Amino acid sequence: MKPKHIKKLIYHVLVGGFAILLLYPVLWLVMSSFKLSERIFVTADQLIPDPFVLSNYAQGWEGFGDYGFGTFIMNTAIFVVIVLIGHLISCSLIAFGFARLNFAGRKFWFAIMIMTLMLPYEVVMIPQYIIFAQLDWLNSLKPLVIPAYFGHPFFIFLLVQFIRTIPRDLDEAAIIDGSSIFGIYYRIILPLIVPALATTAFLLSTGHGITCLDLYYI
Repeated sequence: MKPKHIKKLIYHVLVGGFAILLLYPVLWLVMSSFKLSERIFVTADQLIPDPFVLSNYAQGWEGFGDYGFGTFIMNTAIFVVIVLIGHLISCSLIAFGFARLNFAGRKFWFAIMIMTLMLPYEVVMIPQYIIFAQLDWLNSLKPLVIPAYFGHPFFIFLLVQFIRTIPRDLDEAAIIDGSSIFGIYYRIILPLIVPALATTAFLLSTGHGITCLDLYYI
């Protein structure tokens, strides 16, 4: 065997072994789900369940109280879809305004929006709570849903940068054809930023959920 092939073989063996090492906790987690609850940590050093049981999934699907796991999934899906629609509409509209419209203070307000990304959530948590309390939104999903329809700084910035790569010649051609500003957004910009919107939707759907810090609103 040539030295070049030996190096490749060693490289793949090392990378494969490292991948197995990283995936082992996930594999252990999956296999432990088929163990009896009282034996998960007693037999933590055993990967293969003994005995192999499927009742854990049936019990988990039953949920607790009067609500099954299907109810939890449905509630989460409805919540995420409503918030996702709000973010996609608001962020794309605001990004279109920053990227295509000329208005007084555009650079200033864009800089202010970017600066809000530097604020940790702990800084704005108390002021937000006071505002929501004054609006009588506490003990409801309003604080978690309605703000989504006013945009998110990071995704606005993401979409602005994407829209700036689209030639303005398309906008000018649409204006010559009699299109309005909203028509440019809806018929030209929106179809062309679908990849960026898909990225936004993926990041929001995987990262947006009701966390422990959000529970004090409900």
